[in-house]
Amino acid sequence: MATLLSTSIRPVGEDVDMVPVNWRWERFTIVDAGQGRIALHNGVSNCFLKMSDSGMVFSPHKDQNALPSHWESEFFEVIGVGEGMVALWNKHRKRFVNMSPSGDVGRSRERPDKTLQDGWSWEKFYLVTVRPYLEPGTTVALYNTRNRKFLRMNLKGSTYIVDFSPESDGSRPDGWEKEWFRVDDAGNGMIALWSTKYKNYVMMEHEWLRAAGGIDIWERFVAISPPGSMETALWNPFHQSTIDTFTGAPKRGYPGTLQDLPGNNRYTWKVIVKPPS
Repeated sequence: MATLLSTSIRPVGEDVDMVPVNWRWERFTIVDAGQGRIALHNGVSNCFLKMSDSGMVFSPHKDQNALPSHWESEFFEVIGVGEGMVALWNKHRKRFVNMSPSGDVGRSRERPDKTLQDGWSWEKFYLVTVRPYLEPGTTVALYNTRNRKFLRMNLKGSTYIVDFSPESDGSRPDGWEKEWFRVDDAGNGMIALWSTKYKNYVMMEHEWLRAAGGIDIWERFVAISPPGSMETALWNPFHQSTIDTFTGAPKRGYPGTLQDLPGNNRYTWKVIVKPPS
């Protein structure tokens, strides 16, 4: 099991861009674990934070939407400790997560009453909100730099389809509306893409991408920046696949686990955010 360490020292603040886009190991999605508890999922490793019997480690590989209900070492209660800080307490171990001045991430002595001992500071953390790779509530266009085309939703006869735009240099010509998608929150850190023109969601159905009227398992995607890339990949946990752009139409692409995604621009997108009107 991998042990945990801290990054280099950085000042804390409220700027959502203070964490660089290529800092992948420092980002965690908060997943509802029930009964007032949370679990923390890291996308690039596809693992949860875990308090073992010897220290802080990563769990076995597990998708963020597949948190086992019988796990105990991965569940934490968030305890407010003042001045905007929190502590993370694990009921199974009856201990807090801590970080030493040398950057080692570990666990405290037992504290069954969920209180910090006077003078403890290693157990206090700020929760820093970072900008997601695709932020719910924004409207975006997704441009693939390899095939020089945008993802879009289109109307073919009476059927909504998902296809590519004509080639472009990455600037969206005036009058193009089929390429805009609203990013919707699909739960547990996942997103769905809703066409602002055709009012349908992008769906990964078996081999090809299609349109759907609502959000179910085929419409949910994890947006992540794979190692070696500064762009964003969209990975569907049900199909365990990304979107492939190196074909005549967008389709189910790289088949593999989240932790093994390649940084190949065949599977990634440059995200263009529509300015507020």
